[in-house]
Amino acid sequence: MKRSFRKLLCAMFFAVSMFFLYGCASLFSTANVPACYYDLGLPEKISASYAGNICVEPFTSLSGEKFRMVRRKGNMLYNDNYNKWQMSPGALVTKYFTLAFRTDEKKNAGKKTDILLGGEVTAFEESGGQAVLGLSYHIASVPGKDGGQKWKRKRSIIIKEKIRGNTPGDFASAMSRAMENASEIIIKDIDSK
Repeated sequence: MKRSFRKLLCAMFFAVSMFFLYGCASLFSTANVPACYYDLGLPEKISASYAGNICVEPFTSLSGEKFRMVRRKGNMLYNDNYNKWQMSPGALVTKYFTLAFRTDEKKNAGKKTDILLGGEVTAFEESGGQAVLGLSYHIASVPGKDGGQKWKRKRSIIIKEKIRGNTPGDFASAMSRAMENASEIIIKDIDSK
């Protein structure tokens, strides 16, 4: 009798335990949470005294976040699996600069030396309530029909922009402002050649 009671008690304990384990596991299930995708927006055309064509080469990304938004706390990086960028940081930077530095090629053909812009994205993250953009870029001239001088510059920058809110959309807006600041720094580099 005692033995069958123990077996019954063990079976009931096992059944209740499995019920609770399954119930707890289903509480933390995230299969139904859709991911949200963000972009840097469409930049205004950057005006400069330079009247030539700026060709943007693809930027590479040296960080490992791929599409996920990243938050830094000290030396720890936290990936957000539910809020992602539309493209990798390198592709986003390339797209943004291509749109910001767009020119009328027919109007500018042969006027001045064309410029090549390329580089690496070294930081693309949120840290301490700020969007942090790190770029290591190079700008180089390509002699055009006017036979201008060939020159090259390399530079690394880190731009921090305050995030005005607590949402991923606020982070994306701050990163757009950081990209706008980077565009202005680059065009000043080109103008000061």
